[in-house]
Amino acid sequence: MKSSFPNGSQFSPTQTPLPRLLAIIRANQPDRQNIKDAIQQTFFVNSPDPDLANNTIFALSEYQILDKPSNNISVAQLTAFGESLANKAESGDFEGLYEDLARNIILNLRGLELIQCIEDLNNRGTTITKHSIVKELTFRGYHLPPNGTHLNSMRQWFEEANLVEKNKWVVNRVTLRKILGDVDNDTLDSYASLSREQRAFALAFARLDVEEASSNKVAEYASTLYGVDFPEGGLPQSTLFALRDIGLIYCEKTTSGQGAKPYIVRPTEKLKNDFIEPIFLALEDSAGLQYRKLIRMPYEQILEGLHSENKHVKGLALEALAFFLGRLVGLGFVKWRMRTNETGGSELDVVMEGTNLIFSRWQIQCKNSRQATLEDIAKEVGIAHLIRSNVIMIVTTGRIGDAARRFAERIMSDSNYQIILLQKNQLEQLKTDPSSIIEILHEQSIKAMTLKRSQVEKL
Repeated sequence: MKSSFPNGSQFSPTQTPLPRLLAIIRANQPDRQNIKDAIQQTFFVNSPDPDLANNTIFALSEYQILDKPSNNISVAQLTAFGESLANKAESGDFEGLYEDLARNIILNLRGLELIQCIEDLNNRGTTITKHSIVKELTFRGYHLPPNGTHLNSMRQWFEEANLVEKNKWVVNRVTLRKILGDVDNDTLDSYASLSREQRAFALAFARLDVEEASSNKVAEYASTLYGVDFPEGGLPQSTLFALRDIGLIYCEKTTSGQGAKPYIVRPTEKLKNDFIEPIFLALEDSAGLQYRKLIRMPYEQILEGLHSENKHVKGLALEALAFFLGRLVGLGFVKWRMRTNETGGSELDVVMEGTNLIFSRWQIQCKNSRQATLEDIAKEVGIAHLIRSNVIMIVTTGRIGDAARRFAERIMSDSNYQIILLQKNQLEQLKTDPSSIIEILHEQSIKAMTLKRSQVEKL
């Protein structure tokens, strides 16, 4: 499986100082063999391994600095981004050079995931090591080779930009804010909390590059551009007020004339940030950033949130519950199938995977409802066939209905699925003793084994 982070083998400030490396590429492009020979003779002349320079070329490609077309193995040349770095190196603007590289890593190469993962581990009081970072990133659904140098290489380039301390996993928040155009951690958290529709509206408004617009016109543009839908007549409540509250827009109700009038919206300086689009795109592709609050939420707070009158709070608590259960079982996040913002905080579906002894794919449905029904299980069984799940977990803040239990038993008897059912009293039990999840799952595993064994005995 390909790493989720760029490979940095033989590409680091100590092995291949960037200004000199860029100058070598410029002098020898587009002949890939000449580039390879020059890198080998400059940086690895004493090495018996003739492929080290090839590793550097591969890493430069992964870092989006070098283009090496797959249909022409004899060619390699700087990308537009690589040329911009070479220009800064040639002019002696080394601070700008390393800040631009760090920004590209953050926004386009999942560097933001790494930074926020470090921040989360620090906030949790976890000792920051490569092992603890890899473990956390794996839980968030990312793949890293066990002995890879990917993270260390990334950290070293961050060090050159003064984004992290030398030889430490400590983020310089002042530099991070500077690199992202005056965007800090709290701002990133607020952006990450936006729904897809809210982000689409903000991005569409930023692209229009106007000082004032009708909110309905912006919504139409966002729908065309990003394929999202906004509720008819409820745009202020669904979208505008959320963007206003985090400081991206000003909105004002039009009172003149007859009938309902759309709001007038104006951009703030935050929305005019040159990096607003790549920041939002990075968030869209991010697991860790979207779920930082979920990961940090204590279990007691999760249970309290499930009973909140506020739909947003209730929805976050339901999502956090899925993450809490996944952590207890040792699973890694894969993807959401349905978020709580689509169901008013009442339901979500998430896919997680585990590799303890054997591979297993879990689909987890959490319902904030009085009862989980036969229909709920039937829907999940149908989806399990499509996504090749081994385990279906149904979690409800109420109770599991009798018909649902009988149906789950029948499915387990007749198929290879394991269906796990958790209800309110078991969720309360985990509050006082999280380790009781082992006992709960073991009991249900024995039940599944008994059902399946009875089918084997009939053969």
